[in-house]
Amino acid sequence: MKGFEVIENNRNSLQPEVVQGGDIVKSGRKLVDAAADNFENILKLASDIASIQKMKTQNECAISQMKETREMLLSEAKCYAIKKEADTRSVVERMEVIRSMMNDFYKYSSQNMTGEVFCQIITEIVNQMGKLENDK
Repeated sequence: MKGFEVIENNRNSLQPEVVQGGDIVKSGRKLVDAAADNFENILKLASDIASIQKMKTQNECAISQMKETREMLLSEAKCYAIKKEADTRSVVERMEVIRSMMNDFYKYSSQNMTGEVFCQIITEIVNQMGKLENDK
């Protein structure tokens, strides 16, 4: 044959006999027979291993997503807490201004202004303060 080289292999040839513990055994033949007899079980075991590895990968992915979600929720919670703290501080500052104004009104009022008029003035001031804060 031109261009082809014949290479002999040992795949289909009989294995030499080996003495083990006094018994004559054809090495490799027992292993092949055992694999052939249990091939269905071997395939099932390989399939089970693949399924377990698939579940492991899916679980790792789910855990990773949970970690990302947790970090996102923590970040959102911090932002919410900072916003609420700023809102609370703003309300407290407004109430302090109102308290101070009321204190001054009752201390130094010449009774030219009624409490109702004063209440309207304070309400308008508070509304304007709120508009200023929202414009920031």
